[in-house]
Amino acid sequence: MSNLKIRIANENDTTVISEFICLHFNGYEPIQLFHVRKGDVMDPPPKDLVKECLLSGTTVMAYEDDTLAGVLIAGEITSEVAEKDLEYAEDHGPKGVDVFKFLSYIGEKADICNRMKIQRCLHIHILSVHRDYLGKGIAKSLFKYCIENGKSKNFPAFSVDCTSFY
Repeated sequence: MSNLKIRIANENDTTVISEFICLHFNGYEPIQLFHVRKGDVMDPPPKDLVKECLLSGTTVMAYEDDTLAGVLIAGEITSEVAEKDLEYAEDHGPKGVDVFKFLSYIGEKADICNRMKIQRCLHIHILSVHRDYLGKGIAKSLFKYCIENGKSKNFPAFSVDCTSFY
């Protein structure tokens, strides 16, 4: 992992990130698996979610040499996170609607911002590592980079919904 380079993603990375998530997240994460049959083409993450996270400078990518090895999509959430997830559900393909409705329910019940009495927090929506690079600490490196980046942007707290068996 000595050749690992992490950088903040930009708008030009939208397609690469969406394709990466379809290949290395949707078909492997437990919350997504119940939608997948062998050979299914997976829905990309909602365009509004990716765009918002890219514009905020909080999405990061990890490269091992010249290969995209991991992606972390993070963005600002507020106490309206449940409503936002319902909006994403409406913009998403049929395989992901239930997922975003479920995440909306979790967001409403957790109510991180109101519970912590803060206006906003940095939420990690998706963290995915290429199958060939699992076990090399890439997810941990992406997570640490995201947290440091969030601190530099004065986020008072960080949150994530853990659905992975990794």
